[in-house]
Amino acid sequence: MWEFDESETREEDFKITPTHVVKVPMMCMKPDDVTFNYADLGEFQILELLYKERFPC
Repeated sequence: MWEFDESETREEDFKITPTHVVKVPMMCMKPDDVTFNYADLGEFQILELLYKERFPC
């Protein structure tokens, strides 16, 4: 099972509005063996992030 390493958290820009940007802690990860379900439906995008108990092994 893959688990997020908290030491991989980085301060990154987060856009509150197009002109208001703040720094927030962001998760960074590069697992080679994990995939995520993603859909771009035009008006919105969906990314499925599973909880630890349901993470595929």
